[in-house]
Order: sequence, then C-alpha cells, then structure tokens
Amino acid sequence: MVLSRVRTEQKSPAGLEFSALSVPAPGETECGDAWHLRKIDGHLWAMVVDGLGHGPLAAVAAAEAVRLFCNNSLKTPLGYLEAAHLGLQSSRGAALAVAEIDFSSHELHYAGVGNIVSSIVAPTGGNRSLISHNGIVGVQVRKLQQFDYKWHEGDLLVMHSDGMSGRWKLDRYPGIVLADTGLIAALLYRDGKRGRDDTTVLVVRLQQP
Repeated sequence: MVLSRVRTEQKSPAGLEFSALSVPAPGETECGDAWHLRKIDGHLWAMVVDGLGHGPLAAVAAAEAVRLFCNNSLKTPLGYLEAAHLGLQSSRGAALAVAEIDFSSHELHYAGVGNIVSSIVAPTGGNRSLISHNGIVGVQVRKLQQFDYKWHEGDLLVMHSDGMSGRWKLDRYPGIVLADTGLIAALLYRDGKRGRDDTTVLVVRLQQP
C-alpha cells in the first residue's frame, strides 16, 4: 500500500492528525455521506453523517447536517443532535454521530443515532465501541443520549458509515495502529467496504501539543 499526500497552505492544529475517505455508491455521482471536524476552545469535534439511502436526496440531508454542525455553537454532542433532529425534518433524514474530545478532562463525549459505527482504538490495540441509539435523525428518534468515555494520549477515533462492515479489528494488522491515519483509513476501506452503498471512514489521532 502506497500513501501520497497533497500539501496545502492550511495547517492542521498542533497535535491533530486525521484522514477520511468518502465514496459514493456504485452508479452515483453524489455521495450521501459526509464528515467534518471542528476545533473549538481546545476541544476537537468530529461528525459523520449518512443520509438515508443514497444519491442526491441523501446528499442534501448530509449537507444540511454538516451546515448545522458548522453553524451551531456546539455546547454538547447531545445539544447538536437535538438541533440536527429539528433541522433535518424537511429532509429524508440521516444516521448521525458526533464526538467531542476534551483534553482538560481526558474524556470523549459522544452521541449518535442510527448505524454510524464509532470506536476508540488504543495505541496498544483493543477497541472500545461507542454507543448509538436506533432511529433516523430528522424522522424518528426514540431517545437522544450522550455517553462519556476516557480518552488517552495517542488513542485513535474511528468513525464510519454502514457502507463499511463494522467487524474490523486493527490488531489483525500488526503495527498499523501507530501508522499514518491515511494508511489506516485506506486499509479499513479496502478490507471493509460492502460495495453497494455510500461509504465514509474518518480516522483521527489527537495528542496534546
């Protein structure tokens, strides 16, 4: 596997390394998945959204979730999900998950609805799966809830849509957990993609600068 990067003038915040792949379903030109990162007051926020189905209408739902993520004051992951549930009611809806990494408390705060798969992967291996509730944001949600997890130096946050199987384990690939996030994202996509839906995978490594 070969990694190639294109450098831009915009630099990532110190201590932040991330990579993402977002690929439309076969036969589609628009991707119904999306992802975004924000860093606010020393907290890193990450979101992945999967618009219901695929194609242009799914892409509209995903784009609206990203717009709300960028324009929202983002007090808590739960607060963002509540705003997104209202904001996506004119769309077909989406699966949606958001994580906030707080350096001061060494915690990751997380809220999700639908089949976005998210995990914390330790540098020594081993996954901690993050909990989402069933439902479709903007359409029908029985429960919105935030969960809190410990975040350790060098941990990876992996989030992906259901276009990729959730049965991956990075410890099957010796040493890969310490590799560049671009290699990790590409490996997960290569070996886990289902090949019949939009697929997005986001890998984030955040260390104290």
